Amino acid sequence: MVHSYYLVLGVSLIFLSLALYERLKAGSPALAQAVTTFGLIYAVLVIVVGTLEISNLSTVAQLYGENPAQAATVWLTLKPVVAGLGGGGGETMVNALWFLLLSWVALRARELPRVLNYLGVVTGVAGILMVVLACLPDGCLCIRSHHLVSLARIVMLRRSPVSAA
Repeated sequence: MVHSYYLVLGVSLIFLSLALYERLKAGSPALAQAVTTFGLIYAVLVIVVGTLEISNLSTVAQLYGENPAQAATVWLTLKPVVAGLGGGGGETMVNALWFLLLSWVALRARELPRVLNYLGVVTGVAGILMVVLACLPDGCLCIRSHHLVSLARIVMLRRSPVSAA
């Protein structure tokens, strides 16, 4: 059940990325496209990681009944792949770059609340530092990317863009 959360989050991120594009494209279409691209890449990585987790658990559970030692070996082989794509590397880096770019573009366009944008900049920089420098432990920030995504959804639902008449 926990791993299906990644699938729901990934699909939600697709819609969030496209909605944010609509909000940001008037200020700078090229930068809005870049933000959307990072958001969509992040969404795909979240879906891939979730799918791999589900598949890995299924494979290891099946093998465990037949050969527990082989199941342990398979688990030790598959876990680093998920970690490299997920929280330990690729997904985190793309998420951090997305937050950083999204927050910078939204600050310039004055589209989202400033506090949310500054929080996104800080989170983006921390995520990049966590991956590149490996100096910040995972979870050292109280605000995780999932919370920022939820906050962005609330802000978007609360405040619709002004339409040109």
